Amino acid sequence: MVDVWAVNRFTTLTALVVLLCGGFASQAEDCILLTASTTRLPLTPWLSTYRDVSGAATLEQAQQAFRDGHFQASRKPWPSFGFTPNAVWVRFAVRSETAGQMLWLTELRTARMSELDWYLIRRDGRVEHLVAGNLRERSPEMVDNKFPIFPMSLAAGETAEVFLRVRSEAALHLPLQIWEPKAFIEAQAGNEAAFAAFFGYLAALILLSLVLSLFIRDRGFVIYSLSLLGIFGLYFIFSGYYVWLRLPGGRFAVLGGVILGIEYTLLLMMAYLRYFFDLPASMAGLNRWIVRLAWGIPPITVVFLLGPYRIMDQLAILQVLLFGVGSQAVSLVAWWRGNRVARFYALAWLSFWSLLSAHGIDFELSVSGDSDQPGPGLFPGMSLFRVFKESVTNAVKHSGARRVAALMEFTPSRFRLTVWDNGRGMGAAPGSGRGLANMAARIQELGGTMTCRSEQGTQLVFELPLPLKTPADSETAQASDSAPI
Repeated sequence: MVDVWAVNRFTTLTALVVLLCGGFASQAEDCILLTASTTRLPLTPWLSTYRDVSGAATLEQAQQAFRDGHFQASRKPWPSFGFTPNAVWVRFAVRSETAGQMLWLTELRTARMSELDWYLIRRDGRVEHLVAGNLRERSPEMVDNKFPIFPMSLAAGETAEVFLRVRSEAALHLPLQIWEPKAFIEAQAGNEAAFAAFFGYLAALILLSLVLSLFIRDRGFVIYSLSLLGIFGLYFIFSGYYVWLRLPGGRFAVLGGVILGIEYTLLLMMAYLRYFFDLPASMAGLNRWIVRLAWGIPPITVVFLLGPYRIMDQLAILQVLLFGVGSQAVSLVAWWRGNRVARFYALAWLSFWSLLSAHGIDFELSVSGDSDQPGPGLFPGMSLFRVFKESVTNAVKHSGARRVAALMEFTPSRFRLTVWDNGRGMGAAPGSGRGLANMAARIQELGGTMTCRSEQGTQLVFELPLPLKTPADSETAQASDSAPI
């Protein structure tokens, strides 16, 4: 027979052990330890949050709410509260385990928060208060950056408590992380290079479309380039550059400017859809409905701008989704009716959505070293961007990988880009694929080399001399080498 007393005693002891372990774990996670080896630290595991429904709570009231147990531990990778009229308070504690005084940078990686109040509370009770946000003048002590960066100086062994108050008309989310300054500067180089490549690629597409429209007298390229301008503007706002560069109307841009950008782009994309499928000739009835919808865009835009942003922005996003589904349906109907161009449009959309679907792949981008060399310029930058995009696309589509990593390494004379995945590797010999050959050709045009390894996953290494060559430079050099003496 089972000894009931023994079972009860074992259950009690087990419960005590679990409670004790849980207590030690919560104590261990209650304070963030910053050491000499800390470079970048996402703060989610240590954050606790509190919704201030009134939106007017003071620091003292937020501290009391924390002591009363009203703050809740964060469970999401990046805490998100959606569109809310509430203010949100975030609390975490830090302890410096470095040998001496150390400066740390806390980054909120979003550019659309309206009000930010940063309170650093030291052990002796002193409070340091910094403010930021799109509706305020940023405190001069803050780091000059497109995202809010709060500096935090801690002495050896010092413990401090942080309360951050956030309020926003846009969707409120809290991607918080702490950086060691040197690591932040190195990461910024990679981030700025990625932003420059993206914006440069868009600018090149716009310019190329306009040039083609002049040569072949086709208004479709003009419509396409104008629609890309809308996309360019939207990303320019979302990335934080618009406000950071102090361009006119920055406070309006982060809210109303987004709605204007969406509606403008939709209007131009409707015009392009009519041109692309030749709807006036091939589907006259559908064409008339699209023209009516296009005429409805301006009054809808006015309503969206005058209404409450929290509601109108979501309606604008719903419009984008409906347009995507509708354009796909139009392309399928046009394909069924024998339009060969529609076939490629439909397949492109399907490929786009399949690439955006959840692959469960972790992606990491890191940068090491530094360089005083100027940027690569428009056309070499486009070549590098295409090589990088092709590398990542291949990993997503063909490798079956769960992790993709990219490393950019700078020296005064060379640049190396490594793209690695932990997938199944390549069955064929390196270099046998057409995509690999195209990437190698692009790199060779810039005076560099490409190496492919397929042992544990696939690793592509692109090495380039600095400053980068352009295809024109290579042709000039070849011409001079072959010229008679």
